Amino acid sequence: MNKTNEPVTKWYQEPYGWMVFGIPLGTIAACMLMISIASSNPDGLVIDDYYKEGLAINRVLAREARAKELGLAVARLDIGERQYQLALRLADGASPLPAQVDVLFAHATRTTTDRATVASAVDSVSGVYRGPIEDLEVGPWYVAVSADDWRLVHRIDVRR
Repeated sequence: MNKTNEPVTKWYQEPYGWMVFGIPLGTIAACMLMISIASSNPDGLVIDDYYKEGLAINRVLAREARAKELGLAVARLDIGERQYQLALRLADGASPLPAQVDVLFAHATRTTTDRATVASAVDSVSGVYRGPIEDLEVGPWYVAVSADDWRLVHRIDVRR
């Protein structure tokens, strides 16, 4: 008791004491949590060498323009268990399609799940290709079909 006959309370029994010390301590704990999350999950969207990436984009755009000149398009893409079938449409009078094409299944947001494969022609005249593939996760995917001088990009949504 003090001179005014009021009971003396300890600091940890006062709500203002917890507010004065609790808010900064909570902020520090939240900051440490965010730092640990940021350091354990690197950002795959950040590029180290912007100039080289810009040059590569120009080459990709030139290959996509070449596919447009040839009149190439993805006519159909069927994904089954462990295998996919791809049908390409080619403009009349264009050069024949190659015996194999490179196919990249790129997830729209997670680069760690991207899958690259090679599709072989079942019938090069009709433009039907087949290739192996592991199960794709649910969500949006970009399918990039490419040969030496052209490239096509097709968007699909995988649902179960």
